[in-house]
Amino acid sequence: MVHLLGRAKSGRLQSIGWAGALVLILMIEGIAQVAACDLEIRKEVAPSPLVAGQQAVFTITVRNVGTAPCPGPTTVTDSGAAGLSFVSASGSGWICIGQTCTYPGTIPVGGTVTVTYTYN
Repeated sequence: MVHLLGRAKSGRLQSIGWAGALVLILMIEGIAQVAACDLEIRKEVAPSPLVAGQQAVFTITVRNVGTAPCPGPTTVTDSGAAGLSFVSASGSGWICIGQTCTYPGTIPVGGTVTVTYTYN
C-alpha cells in the first residue's frame, strides 16, 4: 500500500509497520499543493494629496497573485472619501452601476483588471 502525504521537508521514503503490514509512505516536497485563485487589491488616488475643489480619481487594481485563474464575477464597491460626491465609475470590461462595479470575466494568473472612480 502506498500513501502520498502532504508536504515533506525533504524527499524521502519511510517504511512503517502497521497491523502486520508494511506501509510505505512516500513524502515528496510540494506533492499536496493545490492551485488556487488569490486576489490582491490596490487603491491609488490622484491628485495626492487631494486638493479642495478638484476632482479626485481613485484607481483600483485587482491582481490575481494566485496559482490558478480566478473565474468571474469579481465585484468592487468604492465609497470614496469623506466630503466627496460620486461622479462616475468605469473600466475596460467592467459593468458599473453606481459605485458598485463587476468584472464578469476570468482574471488569469498574474493578470490585472483596473476600474476608475471619479469624485468631486
